[in-house]
Amino acid sequence: MLRRPTAKRGSFRKSNRVGIIQEFQKMRKLFIISVSMLFCFFMGAYCQIQIISDMPLNEYAKFPKQEYRGMSQIKCVYKHIATDPHLDNEQRTECTMEIVLLNDSCSLTRNYGWYQIDSVINQKNRNRVKFMEALQLSNTYKPGKTGGIYKAGNIVKEFGSMFGTHYSYTEHLPNINWQLYDIRKTVCGHKCQKALANYRGRDWEAWYAEDLPFSNGPYKFNGLPGLILELSSSDGEHRYVAQLVESSAEHILVDTIREVFTTRETYFKTLMNYRTNSSGYFKKLTSSTIQFHRMFFNPVEKDFKFLKQNP
Repeated sequence: MLRRPTAKRGSFRKSNRVGIIQEFQKMRKLFIISVSMLFCFFMGAYCQIQIISDMPLNEYAKFPKQEYRGMSQIKCVYKHIATDPHLDNEQRTECTMEIVLLNDSCSLTRNYGWYQIDSVINQKNRNRVKFMEALQLSNTYKPGKTGGIYKAGNIVKEFGSMFGTHYSYTEHLPNINWQLYDIRKTVCGHKCQKALANYRGRDWEAWYAEDLPFSNGPYKFNGLPGLILELSSSDGEHRYVAQLVESSAEHILVDTIREVFTTRETYFKTLMNYRTNSSGYFKKLTSSTIQFHRMFFNPVEKDFKFLKQNP
């Protein structure tokens, strides 16, 4: 009677052990990347850290150096309400707070939560804050998206963090053709005048305060004879309303971090891929089949064709 050939017991155990080790290494890599992405989500553009198998919560966090760009004269906090029509009803509206620090020559726009965290860190001593303290600050101030807008002269820089990499681009400050109207209302305690314009794929209505003589506003908006305190798109998908406007004498500080400098088009293509197709990126990185839900994505600018076809 013929017997079925069998592998030697030792070789079977060896191959089985190798397979287990390979699977363990694969899962460990997946775990490390998952933890890294989670930590980057919490700490955004601040901590330049390599995460290993366990997070050193009692060690000092490494924050980037900052460059001084001037003293602010005005501080304006906006509520930004945005809608993504591609999401379900419960997730399609996003409300964030943004702050603009500005003077006659430059301005910095950031998420208000990150601004609060940075203020606390600088008061404590930027080099003496531990990971656990940083996570506690994140839990307290609940910051939103990282990144921001820096304007200086006729140049504007947009920057943000995607897939754990910091991207930025610069361009000339957009020339917006505003039409002024003799219609007035009060916004945040200031008498404002109405203006209309088309800007990169949307029609906008702005209310600016002439008693605040800064040709500035949220995002990249500029070109009016006063600070914009209210701004809304005609499609109802974006609305900014000033919640606080006051004199300010704060340092305007810009993080000096290693960035990938790119074009505006590539920046938005990367941002769209990051927020609408994270699963595809994660699969390429780890061969994982983990599925991520589409994140909120509806940028202020939608002049590129691929933005108009936003999935």
